[in-house]
Amino acid sequence: MFINLLENPELIRGAARMVAEEDGIHLFRMTEELQKFYSYSDVAELRASCTSGVRVVFETDSPLLTMGVRFGRCAREYFYVDIMIDNMECLRFGPEDNQDEYIFSTELPEGEKRVEIYLSHCSEAIITGLEVAEDANVSPCEEFDRKIMFIGDSITQGMTAFSGSRTYASLVSAALEVEFHNVAVGGAIMQGKVGELALALEWDDAVVAFGVNDYNGCLKLEDVAAEATLMLENLSKRKGAKIYLLTPISIARESDINRDGVSLQQFRDAIAEAAAPFKNVKVIDGAALVPPEAGLFFDGLHPNEDGMAVYAENLYSQMLVVQ
Repeated sequence: MFINLLENPELIRGAARMVAEEDGIHLFRMTEELQKFYSYSDVAELRASCTSGVRVVFETDSPLLTMGVRFGRCAREYFYVDIMIDNMECLRFGPEDNQDEYIFSTELPEGEKRVEIYLSHCSEAIITGLEVAEDANVSPCEEFDRKIMFIGDSITQGMTAFSGSRTYASLVSAALEVEFHNVAVGGAIMQGKVGELALALEWDDAVVAFGVNDYNGCLKLEDVAAEATLMLENLSKRKGAKIYLLTPISIARESDINRDGVSLQQFRDAIAEAAAPFKNVKVIDGAALVPPEAGLFFDGLHPNEDGMAVYAENLYSQMLVVQ
């Protein structure tokens, strides 16, 4: 049985827009305004176009599933689709390199189950087909009570995890049992305008995680603090929202002093100080989220999948305090 996503948009999570074109169903996590904002460079526009955190979620009793995907432009050559069964078992599919169309089939466990399909988080992913057994039941899953918006850079986009279900944003959301929408973009710096544009999307709480690129780019501390203040002012317009402001995580390198002689800790302090006037903002110390151990990092700067798991576990503990 063919699942028509255009007629069943309630099966899509983590996307702002869905567009049918000749080559398949295109899913966009950014609004048109956010996509335009990140068009300041070809690299940023591409990373904003990746389907990070975009999922297809449904309940079914089907014993099998077949899916077709086209991978468009890529930020990293990770072409994977993850299928989570009842939030536990993960099935991973994908080609070793990009190709015109990738079609896979898999058996599913017997009986009724929750199926959550994570699209590629480091490339554009276009769905060309989605099918279950002919006589199977397919129904939307009930949404969790709250939705978290993740705003940040490549670490939050998850660009050094191999697949979308292994990013810290995906892992911590699953642990908290919340919906999530990821609008993080690799290479981004703290820019308050993003908070304003994010108000067009549906979310209840927000995680904001910037600072490493600001530190590497030797931006002035006062400018970073001003942008952080603007970000929090904009996000705080969402009534009842909790905002988790994450300062930069540790780096596994010999020095954490940038070319201007400013330490990563000084950036943490500047970002944290911006939160002082906001009662709805919880500051979480990034230095406590991932220890600076080489085995947890892809390149000394970005966590690998082990680092993402540690990040998610520690962030989960911190977020539980104010749930």
